[in-house]
Amino acid sequence: MRIALSILGGTERLSTIDIFNHYEYDEWVSEKRTILQDTSKDHKFVYAHSIMPNHSSYKCLPNEIELFKKRLQTANKEIKIDIKTILEQDKEAIIVVAGDHGAYLTENCGYIQPENITRETLLDRYSNFLAIKFPESLHQSIPNNINITQEILQKIINILFDDNILSNTISQKTIEYSNALFPSGLINDNIIQYGRDKNILLRQNND
Repeated sequence: MRIALSILGGTERLSTIDIFNHYEYDEWVSEKRTILQDTSKDHKFVYAHSIMPNHSSYKCLPNEIELFKKRLQTANKEIKIDIKTILEQDKEAIIVVAGDHGAYLTENCGYIQPENITRETLLDRYSNFLAIKFPESLHQSIPNNINITQEILQKIINILFDDNILSNTISQKTIEYSNALFPSGLINDNIIQYGRDKNILLRQNND
């Protein structure tokens, strides 16, 4: 787990605190809150990767969904307090809450062999939660066309600098995955390339 703070106060400085392997969950949350409560007036960039709601068991336990719901409740409570804490320090803050993967609650709750991949299992594993809180001063600039996680910072930086300085730099055509069970080129131009739903659109009009 890394928390990275980039403070731009006339010079570029980046300090990184590696705390993932050194703290239990409650200690990690406390350490994060200490950073979020910082009252300095410098501009800050804070990245925090929480362990909750975490991955499934990869075994589809009989109570897998209930276990996920409990972890999700914990995550929701954590993030709500984080947002409140941030806004108490800076009402003009931009806050991004994003998942790095889906719930993994379908099929075997884990990785799927290429020939068994379906649209449902892909959406379950790759439909990441995303919510962005913009200050009212930037409401007119809120983007409505974020398609992949990698575009989030690109869009925000473009808004802050009022320029498309990072436009057309990220490919949206292919999902690359290092694990052999999820082959490279799994999605191409929004079309599933492997498995039982081959040649079907991943994102459809009703999504």
